Amino acid sequence: MRYTNLLVALLLASACMPSPQEEITLTSSTPRYAAATTSSAIIDTLAAGLSVYRLTQKGNWLLVCYRGVKGWIPADASISTDYVEGTPSEESLIAQAPDDSVTIAVEEGDKRTTILLSQLSPWFVPDDSLYAGFYEGLPGEEVGLVIVNIYPTAISLSVKVSYIDPEALEPREEEYIFTSEVRREGNLLKIDSDESPFRKAEFIRKEGLRGLLIQQKDRYAVLWKRRF
Repeated sequence: MRYTNLLVALLLASACMPSPQEEITLTSSTPRYAAATTSSAIIDTLAAGLSVYRLTQKGNWLLVCYRGVKGWIPADASISTDYVEGTPSEESLIAQAPDDSVTIAVEEGDKRTTILLSQLSPWFVPDDSLYAGFYEGLPGEEVGLVIVNIYPTAISLSVKVSYIDPEALEPREEEYIFTSEVRREGNLLKIDSDESPFRKAEFIRKEGLRGLLIQQKDRYAVLWKRRF
């Protein structure tokens, strides 16, 4: 199954050639056109908060790619959410790591390796932006998927957790949805709920990769941002 998913991802990536210049987020529900004019056919309508890849620009129009399909949208319907300058707070998980020997697991191709927590950098997005992201953990980890939606006035967080039922000895999956329990401070998310498998998460980056760093008691893990 994982090889099938990888093949699909590669096919979608090849359909988005030339290489995307950046990832952008839509600020409103946006029709996607076959050409850079409103008189052309409408391919589909992309939802507000959706992240797509910008390929090129023609005047006030952007050629974007989403799930392997290209189309044109007005430039004022999106903003870049790749990275803005910012200073992490004193509560940064990276800064609070007990020492420089803390490692996290990372998949590189078909290999699973480890990197130092200190090799990660904080990732900031504009405070007034719409932002949505899907973050996936590595196979076998307790937290498998975190879905984050950030709007100028609200945040929602969905967390999927896998575990082994101690009585039936079978795998189980539960989903938790948090809204009012989530606070955003810079690039940190704080969750005030006893049901959450973690209380703090930090948006991070490593070269071209983006992710969400979580802390579960004394353990750390990174859920990497899914690329559609």
